[in-house]
Amino acid sequence: MEITLRNKQYKAEHLTDLNYLALGGLFIDDTGNFSLTDVENYESLSQADKLRLTKPIMKRLIDPKEKAAIASSVSAIFPSLPRELVSYSSGEFTLNITIEELLRLSLAVANAVSEKKNVSPSPEELARAANIARLEEELAQVKSGRGFGN
Repeated sequence: MEITLRNKQYKAEHLTDLNYLALGGLFIDDTGNFSLTDVENYESLSQADKLRLTKPIMKRLIDPKEKAAIASSVSAIFPSLPRELVSYSSGEFTLNITIEELLRLSLAVANAVSEKKNVSPSPEELARAANIARLEEELAQVKSGRGFGN
């Protein structure tokens, strides 16, 4: 998946739900509900919906720790973003994007993470998982003293 930020395209190189966690947390409203549910893209939103989504972001981004977590999340997913826009390293961070840019980026990533979760594992992945489970079982037997001829 790719995003466009300031007329340049950037590829999501490490798109995982764990890397998305801080970004997704921005959109949990006061009632504990996720406010991005069923939102396809930023352009399709009404002005009222755009403002509704902006409220939880503004509340959270007042806190420098939240900004650092967002910078960490975005730079982990998109490591090719220019360091003057977004970066995170050892607690030091840069987050020089607008709320609108953050909203667009978050929506794109949320949809991509959701699509990625809905993909069925390949036969190779299923076989690998079965082999891992078998090896873990054998290791547990060895540790208990019951494996390999005991």
